Formats: sequence, C-alpha cells, structure tokens
Amino acid sequence: GGRYAGVVAGIASDTTTNLLWRLRHGEMPDALRPRVFWVLIGTNDMGVSWCSPEATLLGILAVVEEIRTAKPGARVVINGLLPRSFDRGGNVTKGRNQLPALWTAIQSINAQLRAYSEKYDSVSYFEANDIFFVEGGNGEMIDTKLMDWMLLHPSVEGYKLWGDRIVKELDRLFTKNKLHALRATSMDTLQ
Repeated sequence: GGRYAGVVAGIASDTTTNLLWRLRHGEMPDALRPRVFWVLIGTNDMGVSWCSPEATLLGILAVVEEIRTAKPGARVVINGLLPRSFDRGGNVTKGRNQLPALWTAIQSINAQLRAYSEKYDSVSYFEANDIFFVEGGNGEMIDTKLMDWMLLHPSVEGYKLWGDRIVKELDRLFTKNKLHALRATSMDTLQ
C-alpha cells in the first residue's frame, strides 16, 4: 500500500529480447492502460547473455518503442541501468577472474538513453545511481549494504531508498501533467 499502484513484470535473468517477446505476446493487453510504464531492463543482456553495449541499447530502445507504439497515451520512464559489479568488494571499475567491469558500458548506455528520452515528450529518463555508491568513494565503490550479495539487485534498504526517489519522480510527473492539463483547459476556454 503505497501512493501508487503498479504491476511488476520483471522475471529473474530477464533480457530485452525476453521482455520484447512477452510484450508482443500478451503481457501488454488492450485492457492494460497505465498512465506510466517504468522500464528497467538491460543489465542481464550484458552480464548474463554477454551482449555488446550497442546491442543492449538497441534492445532497451526496442522495448520502449514497442510500448510507445502500443500505448501512445502513456508516459514511458526509462530507468537508467543500475550499478553492477562482479568485483565482490563492489568496485565498479574492476572485473573478477574472466568477468569484465561493466560500469563504463553502463554509463555510456545511460547517457544514450537520456539523450533518447529528451527527443520525445512522452518519454522521461530517471536515474538514482548515486544512492548505491559509498559516500566519498569517488563513484567507484558500490555500497554493499544497499545491494544484494551479487551486487546486481538492491537490498531491502537499497530498494527503500530507490523507491523513495521513484515516488518523488512520479509525484513530479503527475504534478507536471496536471499543470499541462490545466493550462490546456484554460487555453481552450480562452479561445
């Protein structure tokens, strides 16, 4: 029971191709009419399927475009990829054994997602990655108290902090939309 009701459609180890298939095969029925679709997908494309950053970006954008086409009246919020590390100490600039550091690729993808969202009125970009880093750690160390043991998903405390930021963003979006609706109604009245 929070301020907003939502449907979580994520599945463990999900990739953009899995989600895209599900969206095209029944997980986005006509009866589903949310005002906002919040999209966070892509980390498993790189960290499980070993896709390139370019393929990962294209997969995320394909998901967003599928939603925009099927639900043109909805806002799509693209949540930037969260920090991820294979280094058990949480350093995002180091890999482990044969596993690569993904942070540079994540930052590049997030920058491109932000640029994409700026092109469309119905798309927003959201990022709260700063909460997952150790204070004073120059942005390289994940706070291991805020992420799970795999340094992939937020911990309970991490979800709480991230969720608080998401609610603030939803409040901002809905307030902004109400103001736009009010202005449009006022302009119609004046004409």
